[in-house]
Amino acid sequence: MTTQEPQLVHFVVSGLTLPVSRIWTEVMKYGDELTITDEIRQASRDRNGVSWCDLLNDEPAQVRRWGRVFFRPGPFPRDVSRVEPGSDEHRQAAWQAHREASSIEDPVDRRAALLEVEREYGPDATRTSKTLSVYAGSE
Repeated sequence: MTTQEPQLVHFVVSGLTLPVSRIWTEVMKYGDELTITDEIRQASRDRNGVSWCDLLNDEPAQVRRWGRVFFRPGPFPRDVSRVEPGSDEHRQAAWQAHREASSIEDPVDRRAALLEVEREYGPDATRTSKTLSVYAGSE
């Protein structure tokens, strides 16, 4: 077996289940980091010798295999929230920030805080309704 340097990766989508030892798997979540060791490389090889580790620096191959990019090399970016956009945790954080911004008494400061919530979480994070259909002539 060839020994390789451990390599740090970070996950940009939740839900990929990976073998991390001969007997253990882990479901990776958005924002997680994993150091790929020789043990992980060996445990992840299938009967044909193929491993998810082979796709580390090949985003097009990840898209071909899974339909999206799941991981990238290096640590998770420090300037990016580790709360996955669109997740329940993201919506809860957005609503908490919205409540706090809405409680500001000064209307100018409140509007600025609400705009910051929208900038950080997106315009739909605290939406309570969704248009499911549009009728002819209604636009």
